[in-house]
Amino acid sequence: MIPIAPAMYSGALNLSKPKDLHRMGETRKCKLWNGSELWVFGDRTTPEMREEIRSFQAINGANARVRYVSDAELER
Repeated sequence: MIPIAPAMYSGALNLSKPKDLHRMGETRKCKLWNGSELWVFGDRTTPEMREEIRSFQAINGANARVRYVSDAELER
């Protein structure tokens, strides 16, 4: 297992530039091809996170496992 937080890569990009914003989205989607399970941390999700979840499910179909870890679980 390896945790990947695509948003962490945005520091090197200027997200006000359409080209960099597109590159960030493509990087996120590429990471989804390599996983067998997606973990979502926290009770709130951004539109970008919801898109990642949909993409992961579309890529992996019936094998897509999404695990939601709530804020309460994180506090333990």
